[in-house]
Amino acid sequence: MVEEKDRTLKLISKYHLHLLLEILNKNTDMNISIDSEIEILTDEQIYFEPSLLRPDFIVRIGNLILMVEFQSTELRFDYKKRFKLYITFFDYKNNKDNRKILFAVLSTAQHSQTVKELMNDGDYFTFPIVSLIDIDEREIISNIKEKVKGFVNKSIIF
Repeated sequence: MVEEKDRTLKLISKYHLHLLLEILNKNTDMNISIDSEIEILTDEQIYFEPSLLRPDFIVRIGNLILMVEFQSTELRFDYKKRFKLYITFFDYKNNKDNRKILFAVLSTAQHSQTVKELMNDGDYFTFPIVSLIDIDEREIISNIKEKVKGFVNKSIIF
């Protein structure tokens, strides 16, 4: 059985990656540069019996693998375990070059925070949640209006 929920955010282009990295760099200590070669790896599949699951977004940026999960509900413990499995399975199957893997959650349901989850005795899984509700809506709308104005002005001038 294939999980096909929320496919909207699973189709991010390289153009949108710049915007995503801007949000992540501003709200976490990741500080990812996009000057390197980019390869979108989102189609990599991770099998959990009896379902097929995958992280929402996986990209290779130079020697770095970035995984992003888009979340519109509160994170429960089972989500956190699944996220750790995403990283572990991807690392085992696809990371022959032993690249560093960074994982983040983009959330519309929770405020920004760093999650440190005790998975078992002495085994912590840590990742940032970047909240879209923490980002200033007025600033976003203003930026969109300015981009639209710029696009319209460039379109009129030949």
